[in-house]
Amino acid sequence: MKILVEKLDSFGYGFFIPIFFIMVGVDLNIPSLIKEPSLLLIIPFLIIAFLISKLIPVFYIRRWFDMKTTIFICLLTHIYVIIGYCIC
Repeated sequence: MKILVEKLDSFGYGFFIPIFFIMVGVDLNIPSLIKEPSLLLIIPFLIIAFLISKLIPVFYIRRWFDMKTTIFICLLTHIYVIIGYCIC
């Protein structure tokens, strides 16, 4: 049973999650963002919230790792998400 769960898990990450990001990218209506400048003001706040949400676990991880490793882990989480968005 555990092997089946692992195979389904890898299939989900390899197939369904990329399809989700592709569909989100296809549904994004860029002209409506340009027409409504107030929506563009929300983007910096979303980016800051994204960074803070990634930094909170880093302070928890600092208990077990040194500062250099902790910063590296934080950067890796950001790079992983950025690459995922760029691919889609």
